[in-house]
Amino acid sequence: MANFKRIIVFLLLITFAFVIGFSNEVKKLKQKNEELSFRVKELELAIEEYEKLLELRNLLDIKSRGVIAALYDKYFSKIDLLNDNISVFEDKLVLNFDGYSTELPFSNGNLDYEKLRQRYFYFDNEKFVTGYEIVEKESTPNDIRRAVIVFSYIEADGWKLYNIEMDR
Repeated sequence: MANFKRIIVFLLLITFAFVIGFSNEVKKLKQKNEELSFRVKELELAIEEYEKLLELRNLLDIKSRGVIAALYDKYFSKIDLLNDNISVFEDKLVLNFDGYSTELPFSNGNLDYEKLRQRYFYFDNEKFVTGYEIVEKESTPNDIRRAVIVFSYIEADGWKLYNIEMDR
C-alpha cells in the first residue's frame, strides 16, 4: 500500500507539473496571439493608408495629365483645378508663390507629350508632389533631351494645383 501511495503522489506531482507547464505555455501562446493580433491591425491600417495614397496618386495623375494637355493645347477650361495663386493668361500661366512670380508659357511645340511618364510622387500629409518626364521632339537615340515638369498640389476645397516647376 505504501508503494501505491508513492505512485499516486508521484503521478499527482507529474500531473501538477504538467498542468503548471501547460498553463505557462497557454499564457505564452495567448500573449503571442495578442502581439500578432496587434501587428495584423497595424498592417491592415498601413494597407488602408497605402490604398488611399494610391487612389490619390491616380486621381492627381489624371489631373496632372489634364494640365499637361492644357499646356500643350494652350487652353485651360478646368480653372477649378488651379489654386488662387495661379492666373491663366492667353499664352501662359503665372504662378505667385512665396512672394515670387513665375511665368510658365504654354507649349511651343518642342516637347513630345506622347512620350510622357510619371517619374515620381510623394505625399507628406500637407502636399502631394509629382514629376513627369517629357522628351523633347528633337531628341535622338544618342542624345535624349528631356524635361521634368513637377506639379505640387495642396488640399484646399479639393486638391488644387499650386505650383509647377521645370527640372532637367
